[in-house]
Amino acid sequence: MEGALFVTFPLFFAVFSLLYYLVAKGIYTLLGKLGYVECPKLGSCS
Repeated sequence: MEGALFVTFPLFFAVFSLLYYLVAKGIYTLLGKLGYVECPKLGSCS
């Protein structure tokens, strides 16, 4: 049971952080298109 926890938790954390990154990037890009925030030069809001 403890062995499964060591496998499941990092996998869950990786998926959660990836989803959080995609959602945050999507919201930031949408706000950039609407003109609420200025996009940094590295980011593309085209």
